[in-house]
Order: sequence, then structure tokens, then C-alpha cells
Amino acid sequence: MAKSNADSKLRNIDAIKQMLNGNHKFQTKTTLGYTGKTTDKREVGDIWVDEDGFEWEQKAGYRIKKGKLDGLREELKIFKHCRKETCTCIEPSRADEKMRTLHGMCLDCVIDMEHNLKLDGKYEAYEFDKMKQNALSWLRESEKEVEALKIAIFQAPEFVTVDGHINKWELQYDPEKMKNSIEDQFNQLKHKIFEEYKVTVEEYEQFKTI
Repeated sequence: MAKSNADSKLRNIDAIKQMLNGNHKFQTKTTLGYTGKTTDKREVGDIWVDEDGFEWEQKAGYRIKKGKLDGLREELKIFKHCRKETCTCIEPSRADEKMRTLHGMCLDCVIDMEHNLKLDGKYEAYEFDKMKQNALSWLRESEKEVEALKIAIFQAPEFVTVDGHINKWELQYDPEKMKNSIEDQFNQLKHKIFEEYKVTVEEYEQFKTI
């Protein structure tokens, strides 16, 4: 299903591009989709999609056929928030890839963006929001671990002896009391984070769905 949705998305994007360029198959009778023979004339660098959803690119004297997912792979590599008129990131480094995950930009564009925020006096608000998002992400993951721990403390450890017998250890603590202690400590930490970053319960619940 995911592959079908990706292919459909790519075909729609390319169909729109072709319609804007005036060479969509429904706009011209000469574009038939490449099957070994074609009546349309392509320029070097032209890219189009045939009726089967495969992407083609016109080279000097020949054409190459790309896989259906080539466009999706390229899309995943895009630094979508970089300013195209100034970005010079051609061969992304590991630092660029990390910044792409965090900001959708290469490292140099992130540096430029933060520099401009400082010049505009907006950097402190930006930095606060970034720390807030990190704190909420940590809290969301920690909440899952706490829930798993609350279940685990009620389960006595078991082990199998060499002769196949199952021995069950007795719990050396009160699981209900420990569960309450864990909940209290975690709720205190959550409250502290909410207070420090001015987070409401509704905002946090919405954040957890992202």
C-alpha cells in the first residue's frame, strides 16, 4: 500500500509538471509514452513519465529509464527548507544529513538561518522553542518507558534449571508501593518541565500524537 501511494504521488507530481509545460499526454496527441518508438521530440535533460508510471530522461542520443521509486528517493534527499538561490550543498556530509533531520536544511543554511535570527533579535525565542521541543520529545519517550517499568515490577523473575524446572523468585519489594513511587517521581518531573517551558496538558497531549 505504501509503495502504491508513493507511485501515485510521483505520477501526480509529474503530471502537473507536464501540464504546466504543455506536454502532458492529454494535451498533445504526439506524446505516447516510450515503448521503443516514439513520435515526440525530446530535448536533452527532458524528464517524463510513461503510461506505466516509469520515469524517463532524455540524454544526448539516447534515453534512460528510471525506476518508479527513483523520484521518491531523490525527494527524501532534498533539503526542503534550504534557500535554493543561495544553498551550495551538493555533496551532503553527515553533519548536513543530521541537520536535514532536525531542520530540513543543510548545516551551512542552518548557520545562516540562526545568524539572521540573531540579527533580527529573534534567536532567543527560537532557541527556547527548540529546547522546548527537545524536552517534550524526551518526556514522550520517557513516559513510554515508565509505563513499561510499571508493568515489569509486578512480574517476578523466572529462570529454567538444567533439568527443565522453572524456578520463580519472590519479589523482595512491594510492587504497588514501588509503582506509586515511580508515578509520583515522574509526575513531579513532568510538572517541572511543563512549568519551565510553559506547556499545557492539552498542548502536550497534542504533541504526543505527532
